[in-house]
Amino acid sequence: MAHHAGVVGALPVFLLVLIVAFAFLALPLSPTLKATFKITRQNSYTAPKIELADATYNKVSLLASTSATKGSITVSYLGATQGSYSLTIVIAYGGNVLSSGSYSSLGDGLYQMYVAYLPRFGEQASTPYFVTFNLFYSDGTPATNLTITIYPT
Repeated sequence: MAHHAGVVGALPVFLLVLIVAFAFLALPLSPTLKATFKITRQNSYTAPKIELADATYNKVSLLASTSATKGSITVSYLGATQGSYSLTIVIAYGGNVLSSGSYSSLGDGLYQMYVAYLPRFGEQASTPYFVTFNLFYSDGTPATNLTITIYPT
């Protein structure tokens, strides 16, 4: 009988561990950065510009941010044409590069950059993330760049 009581006694501990693990996964601990930006060019004689439309910092749960995309920057076309620009994005925090990515076939229009990270427990509200956009012509010549700051909230 003593053996049977040990199994029953372990069940509440297992359930408690399961509940705590699920609660941790459901807590908003994963920092996410989102930036909406526009690439514009007045005409074929002027250099293109990158303008920031919006930038946000948020925290989502580990469940909401899929593990396959941790630290991987995605760029979505919101209202843009395909073109011949290429773009690199570098994200740094506290002097350390966290992520970088390269994207091609961009044209004029509106885009959104998104990235989610594993929980980062050393964040300070006064230390911003630096997001640097470097735009290149099709031959690799630098066209323009933009660096924005996004503060943890």
